Amino acid sequence: AEDGTHGKELWTSDGTEVGTNLVKDINPGLPHGLTYNSPVVVSNTAVFFVGYFGTIPQLGVYASDGTSEGMVYLGPGSPSTFGFTDSGESVLYYGSDLENTSGLIRSDGTPLGTELISPGLKSGENSVLESSFVLINGSTFFSGNTEKNGTELWVSDGTALGTRLFKDINKTSGTSARRFREVGDQTFFACNGGILGVSDGTLEGTKTFQVIVEGRGTGDEANLVEFGDKLIFVGYDSEHGYELWTSDGTNAGTYMIKDIIPGTASSLEREATKHSLSKIGDKIYFSANINSTTEAIWVTDGTPEGTTKVADIRLSSGGQIPNGEEWHMPGFTLLNGQVYFLGIGSDGQGLYKTLGTPESTEFVYSINSSLRQIYTTKNGLVIVASTTDLYFSDGTTTGTGPLLTLNYGLSNGGGFATILNDELYFVENNPDNLMHSIYKTDGTPEGTVIIYDGGTHSPPNTYINDILTCGNYIYFGVRLSPNFDSPNLEIWRSDGTTAGTILLATAENGLDALSDITCLNEI
Repeated sequence: AEDGTHGKELWTSDGTEVGTNLVKDINPGLPHGLTYNSPVVVSNTAVFFVGYFGTIPQLGVYASDGTSEGMVYLGPGSPSTFGFTDSGESVLYYGSDLENTSGLIRSDGTPLGTELISPGLKSGENSVLESSFVLINGSTFFSGNTEKNGTELWVSDGTALGTRLFKDINKTSGTSARRFREVGDQTFFACNGGILGVSDGTLEGTKTFQVIVEGRGTGDEANLVEFGDKLIFVGYDSEHGYELWTSDGTNAGTYMIKDIIPGTASSLEREATKHSLSKIGDKIYFSANINSTTEAIWVTDGTPEGTTKVADIRLSSGGQIPNGEEWHMPGFTLLNGQVYFLGIGSDGQGLYKTLGTPESTEFVYSINSSLRQIYTTKNGLVIVASTTDLYFSDGTTTGTGPLLTLNYGLSNGGGFATILNDELYFVENNPDNLMHSIYKTDGTPEGTVIIYDGGTHSPPNTYINDILTCGNYIYFGVRLSPNFDSPNLEIWRSDGTTAGTILLATAENGLDALSDITCLNEI
């Protein structure tokens, strides 16, 4: 957070306004102490982050125990993220020691416990590779770059002797391991060229497969799904295009599940929209092209014979998110053992339900306006349509109907919403004062109420573009500009009641701008 006196600095909070305070003014005065996009990670002993130091500000790594006295400078560097050792007592990052020698650093959060364990090792040409730290069977694996081997898979136990090149997987152009996804006792990842790799922490169990898991339609992390002891994913090869694949980490167990559109055409390639694989119980539901113009709902149990078309229904495309580059996909949700989704089929446009077979698929209710989002609450389904209409459904035709008409429309088409204790919280203008407010609903008219009224705020012209659930509360930011990239000037917390909706931090106790809100360890 930042203010007009201290710049952007590290803050701490116990969840109350009195207990929300500046930890330390690292870079005194108006200059920022923290970088705008500084990673903040918590080990068992300290908080680590990147900040500025010195009369002529330079970037460096800091650690703090949450007190001003306990904040220490560890050395130069600007890592984009940190990795953890097995014990959780120390972190690994790319930086420099106090003698300005660069390489891989291990630190327990104290100057004496900060050591250069692999001098000269680099993160690779692409900074995104620095996010590639993952624990596999007690050791930390990551991408490291040397002139001899290029960017390859390295391993460390947090000591200099235990930090080494693990395997030179690609001897010509490097591996550049990234997008790690743990499945059982194995970890899958993407390599150079987007091909799939896997490791169980042994040399023999580390290999690559000739299928691409990056590219159009495959970049979404939701398209790499842990499914029992297997990975289900959208993969590409030149013979089949983008289709549904699976891998158990072996050559024999890595294969295309089904060529939904036979030949080189793709059934799961997405450009303007993003369809995710939705894991519900022991099945995965998804939308796929069945030809160049038609989509259908499909289900899989991870086997070729268990991958079948459910119905010729096109899944609703939802509404655009703020930056306009991607789309909300309403997807699938579970209620009372049935899978529900918003779609357009021969029976009409609206709410459908299925048990995963053509015979069990039914049209529940017609909604003749743009279908946006679907949520499961404690009493049933809440559906957002055309940004202004809320519908409720208990899963039956007679039990489905309008819940509430919003005079000015759900902010971001229902995208600014979150679930807490099976109730839906969302941002909407209060019709009495036209100000952004926080509503909650349990799916009933009497259970749809305002818990934060923007019209009572001073100044009144405020906007809410951030809302999330963390632990037993929802948190939201209040800003003075409707621009999505404008900073939050206040942070609020709510337990779902008006009395329990409280202001945590404002400009009065130092907060002047917060770039985003993130939940850390459900705290």
